[in-house]
Order: sequence, then structure tokens, then C-alpha cells
Amino acid sequence: MFARSPKLPPVSRYLLAFQACNIFNFTIAVGAPMVLLARHLGADAAKIGFLISLASLLSALQILTINLVESYGYRRMIIAGWTARACSLLGIVPLPLLVGIVPTPILLWTLFGLLLLFSISRGLASGAWFPWMKDLIPEPVRGHYIGVEQRLMNFSQMLTLLGCSWFLGIAPAAWQYSALYVAAFAAGIVSVRFLAKAPDTRPALLPGHRRRSVFQIMMKAWEVWKYRPFRRFTRYMVLYTVALSALPGFLVLYMRDILNWTEAEVLLLQALPMAGVLVTAVTFGSWSDRFGSRPLLRLALWAQLSIVFFWLGSALEIYRVTHTVAGVILLFWGASTVLHVVPQVRFMLGCSPPDEVTVSMPLFNMIQSLVGGLSPITVGLLLQQFSGGRSHTGFIAYFALAAAITLAAHYLLSQVSEPKAVPTRRMMRTLLFSWPMRFFSDSTRN
Repeated sequence: MFARSPKLPPVSRYLLAFQACNIFNFTIAVGAPMVLLARHLGADAAKIGFLISLASLLSALQILTINLVESYGYRRMIIAGWTARACSLLGIVPLPLLVGIVPTPILLWTLFGLLLLFSISRGLASGAWFPWMKDLIPEPVRGHYIGVEQRLMNFSQMLTLLGCSWFLGIAPAAWQYSALYVAAFAAGIVSVRFLAKAPDTRPALLPGHRRRSVFQIMMKAWEVWKYRPFRRFTRYMVLYTVALSALPGFLVLYMRDILNWTEAEVLLLQALPMAGVLVTAVTFGSWSDRFGSRPLLRLALWAQLSIVFFWLGSALEIYRVTHTVAGVILLFWGASTVLHVVPQVRFMLGCSPPDEVTVSMPLFNMIQSLVGGLSPITVGLLLQQFSGGRSHTGFIAYFALAAAITLAAHYLLSQVSEPKAVPTRRMMRTLLFSWPMRFFSDSTRN
């Protein structure tokens, strides 16, 4: 019934091994465990919003490293940045042990500074990732590779959160938070070792290459922005990011402070979206190669909008959310997220001007990173106006605003063209009728 999965190039094994370790490192460093650590150190909702924003906000720095990427090569750039960011986590290790000894503001400023270093080193190096991947992974199997990558990354993230849930338990001690960041440092160093085995697709300095001035980069970025497919897709992603990028992080606070669930319960539930990704990622990657990106993006938007409305109903206390119901919703959230991420990456690679990949990719990521970084700051400040983020009213306002912006993003998506994509209705007919009927017909013949 389905075509055989395309064969990935051999280099993909090193990229995938890198991502497995990298996600373990990243999830602990700036994910749900970091939010719980910040609460342990005494941070309020506004401060947590700033901490959540750092990784995304400082990804915008990659636009400053275009000359370095072009002269040093992709692999060298990423290895340097990822080694530096892993080492920055060692400074976080003693912080939980100093609670009650060192004043809370000093602990929080130290955590902020170390995560700032983590995010700066990541941001400066990350501009090399997508151009490198575009060179290493051929276009005909790119959607399939992204699906496999998403499955592996989320499997790693799920195991990380399940392990953190088991390790922290109900009332975690300070040393347990410290141990998590030692493990995150180790995983970061191991990830770099895998990455070093992948070939660098660009020499240290191309023949005839000239370093571009800041003005030349700005002018080239303006030319890229005037490229209509790139501009329209970027505007859509801006609204999408504003609407939903902060949701996973603040759901941790909602479950802990509003629903009064324990740290172990929160981390266990936070692992379930990854399970949804594991079930669907490779399939959605193949679908994006077959149907195109836009119909999958549209389907993902409607699914995620329904989830936002579910949490809005919970905040309005229309119904009581149990652990089981929350688990099902988060499983659905994981599936809908990968339904968006896979075609999003594929679309981004396809709508960039082909001759300016080292400018268009950082420009796109810079815009999305700035918006994604400002979003949790805004949400944190919004929640802080309502009892420090510990009341239903603040979350009602946030969920309602997220739903409205998601609807606006759906409108912008209708203005984005993809010539080779099939209409959404035809895709749905194929998924709901043609393939099941073909499967039934093949089964009866056998």
C-alpha cells in the first residue's frame, strides 16, 4: 500500500547520533527541568519567561556569523559552539546546593548569566546547521530524513524527561538538580564527538571568496526578503511562533501551580508529546515529500488550535482535567507539533533563494528566534500581573490570545504558495478514503 522508505545517505547516522545526545543535553539545560530548577531557586513567572526566552532569542546571533560560516566551514563552526555551550552548564551544577546560603537574587542572576552564555554560543554557531544539512541530505529524501530525525530527537527527549521524572521524584533534593546538569554536560561533549565524524562540505576558504561587509550582508538580506516565497512564509511563521512557542514551557507552570501536580507528575506528562512524535514523525516526513508542505501545515494548525481551546476550557474551569485526559491531549500535541515541524523545515529549505542559502537561513532563523524569544517574555510578564502567575485569570488571557493569533496565522498560510503541493482536500481524501480502500481491497484479494 505504501512505497518503500527511501534510503538515507550514510552520513545521516552521525547526524542522528549527534541529535540524540544533543537533545538530552538541551532538554535538561533549557527545558522543563530548567523551569523546575528556576522555581527551586525562587524565580517567579516573569523571570522564568526571561529564562525560557534566552535560547530562542539569542539564536538571532547567527546572522552575525555569516562570514565565519563561509570561511571556517559548517562543521568547524558547529563543533566550536556546541563545545562551548556544553561547558557553560558546569557552572549551574553548584547553584541548587547554595539555596539558603547565597541570596536568591545572586543565584538567579548567576543562572541567567550561565544560560546566557549557553545560548550565545549556540546562537553564534547554529547558522551553519541548516546549510550543512542541505548539502549533506539530498532534496528527494529530505522530508523522510527530517521525519526520522524528529522521531529520534523526540525519543531522546521522552527518555530524558522520563528519566528526570524518576530521578527527581516528588520532593527533589538540591543535589538531584546538580546531578542532572552534570549529565547534561557529559551528553553535550559526547554529541560533539559524533558530529566530528561527519564530513565538512565546504573548504576553509573558497577560491576567490571575499568576506562581506556588514553593509553588504544587510543589502543581501534585503534582497532575500524581497523574494516573495521567502517573505510570505516568514510572515506566517512569525505569527505561528508568537501564538504557540511559549505554550510548552508555561504548561509546566500551569500544571504545577494551577493544577497542583507534583514535579514528577509534570515531567512524566511532559514526556508524552514525544511519544506522539515517535508514532507519526517518519510517516509525516514521507507525506510531506508526497503531498507537499502546505496541506500538512494547515492540518497541523487546526489540530493545535483545538488543543489551545482545550486548555482554555480548563483554565475557565468548565471541566476538570485529570492526569489521563492531560496525557491524551499532550500525546495529541506531540503528533500535531511534528505534523507542523517536518513540513515547516522542508518548506523553509525550499522557499529560500537557492544561491544565498548562507544568508536566507540565518535571516529566517534570526526573525523566528527574535519572535520566539520575545513571546515567553511577554507571556511571563502577562502572567505576573495575575498573582505572580499562580491564578486562573492570567492563563485564561494567555490561552485566549494564543487561539486568536493562531487563527490569524491560518489566514496568512492561505497566502503562501507551493506549486507542487496537492490541495488539502485531496490529501484528506487520500488519507481517509483512498489508502484505506486500497488496503481493504488488497486484504480481500489475499
